[in-house]
Amino acid sequence: MKLFKKQKEKSIELVVPPNIIPDQKENYIQDIIKPTMEKQPAWWKKVRTQLYKGKNEHVSNLKYCPSFVDVFRFSYVITSPCDWYFESNGGDDWKFDTSNEHLIKSTKHNLVTQMMGFNSGKTGNIQLSISTNIRSSKGSGLIKLIFMQPMYHNPSLPLTIMPGVLPLIEETLTNININFSYDLQKPVKYMCKKGDVLALAYCCEKKLPKLNPVQNSSYGGWVWIIDKFTGSYMDKLKKYY
Repeated sequence: MKLFKKQKEKSIELVVPPNIIPDQKENYIQDIIKPTMEKQPAWWKKVRTQLYKGKNEHVSNLKYCPSFVDVFRFSYVITSPCDWYFESNGGDDWKFDTSNEHLIKSTKHNLVTQMMGFNSGKTGNIQLSISTNIRSSKGSGLIKLIFMQPMYHNPSLPLTIMPGVLPLIEETLTNININFSYDLQKPVKYMCKKGDVLALAYCCEKKLPKLNPVQNSSYGGWVWIIDKFTGSYMDKLKKYY
């Protein structure tokens, strides 16, 4: 007699656009999101697990630090699917040019309005939306992704991740959106290349969920309708808390 039911492994469903060639959907997703262990920074690979100065003298390094090991084991890297350029000469105006508007788009949020004068209006925002819908797969329940600055992969990135949690549920599709902030009082110029790491998405699960690329009629394009998301999405989240 089985006393305990084996827990089903969780997975994340990524719905790719209909114009992607079906047998290329895995490659398409690999260009956007993958486990961090599959895209380790060069310096991390060089760090040996054991270093010795002398016969009995042990030298510790980052691979002995649980906080670093945990971040690498239980997160995904989100990478740019194409080249793009961002420029701000100070103030709230900026320009954004992308080599492929079908892969990535930008939106500006007015933080003074949306965050009631946050930081006295000194902080600007640019939101990048990647053309892939995301949700937890059927039977996976709630999966939380915490967005973090990719400083270990992309230390020269002049834009700062606005920390937040993306709760994935199987009932509702959403987008892969990354919100960056920048100082409105300083000029910013950044040329991003395809494959550059834009963010780390840390997962709170005991085992990193598998990524499941699919292509079906549920794809909603650049879906982020305010009344639908903040209304029905928030209502559906209540059953998980």
